[in-house]
Amino acid sequence: NLRNQIAGFYKSVKEKFDDLSIDLESFKIKNIDETICAMTEALYLADYTFDKYLSKKSEHQMKNIYLDAKGKKGAKSQEHLEKAEIISSSMNFARNLVNEPPNVLNSESYAKIVEKDAQSLKRVKCHILGRIELKKENMGMFLAVNAGSAHEPRLIHLTYTPAKATKNTKHIVLVGKGLTFDTGGYSLKPGDSMKGMKYDMAG
Repeated sequence: NLRNQIAGFYKSVKEKFDDLSIDLESFKIKNIDETICAMTEALYLADYTFDKYLSKKSEHQMKNIYLDAKGKKGAKSQEHLEKAEIISSSMNFARNLVNEPPNVLNSESYAKIVEKDAQSLKRVKCHILGRIELKKENMGMFLAVNAGSAHEPRLIHLTYTPAKATKNTKHIVLVGKGLTFDTGGYSLKPGDSMKGMKYDMAG
């Protein structure tokens, strides 16, 4: 509820003022850190817009947003703020990908975008598998899906190693459906469902 209310409030004032100051104490949920997270996420996500291909970009004059709290807040609060910023900016990055039209975002361009983004992340390695590597891994079903595309197949393998990792550190694997909408399957969908197909990769 707090995220929704702050997002709605921000949208109503972002074109009217240069600065915004929010009294955190008056919105406190359970503790100030949870409030900071919810507020930061709301502001980042509400500020998102995809106007890359518009001749007239959306403009607003809001320049500074202050989250005010009574007393001194330590490193823990700053840590929560930065965590919320990372989560929100990552969500907006995913939004950019699903909003790209299929003639721009294909398997090859998608891999390049992710690879470039990974270069700015600490302790993250990016390995991209092409057709030869995929054949060696016997990924026939993956290649079968790609057969409906005019572009080469790509599988993106991102590896994050924690700073304090040891030989006993457990491995966690996440598999994401990053399929782009440049492949086949058109006849399987009714007409009204086609326009939302490019959002399928958001999962």
